[in-house]
Amino acid sequence: MNDGGRGFPALSERHDRARVEGSLDGQAAVDTLMATGHPAVVHGRAAAPRRIWIDLDNTPHVPFFLPIIRELEREGHSVVVTARDAFQVCGLADHHGLAYTTVGRHYGANKTMKVAGTVWRAAQLLPLVLREKPDISMSHGSRPLVLVSALLRIPACCCSTTSMRNVSRS
Repeated sequence: MNDGGRGFPALSERHDRARVEGSLDGQAAVDTLMATGHPAVVHGRAAAPRRIWIDLDNTPHVPFFLPIIRELEREGHSVVVTARDAFQVCGLADHHGLAYTTVGRHYGANKTMKVAGTVWRAAQLLPLVLREKPDISMSHGSRPLVLVSALLRIPACCCSTTSMRNVSRS
């Protein structure tokens, strides 16, 4: 199995031909969009400008998505960014000059409150997403984005770097 030196199997020949030329931080997200066959990408190029919703749920999401947002905007896409008022998400987004809409907050360490906060934030995001009408959504583990995208049938590109080391082996 050829992994192209990247540590994962190569995409099908059709998707390999469509691969974006050059290197971009977050290239895996772009590859994922192309691998899904989403109509926003045809032969490695945008078929038409799209509206893309990105949710910044945690501090590391800002530097992760910053080059992706800039590249999407450079390509002519409209990017709608939402940010949770938690940790340093909004401060870091401000520092980098990102335009965003603040939705939701941190609900603490209590598991019940985390679940309730996730559902509540999804409900808070609904009116904004209905108004903006994104063609696709992108996140790095934003559960509210997944809930809203599923409810509104918006294709979602989600990535995660969660380690499996804490999984119980009973």
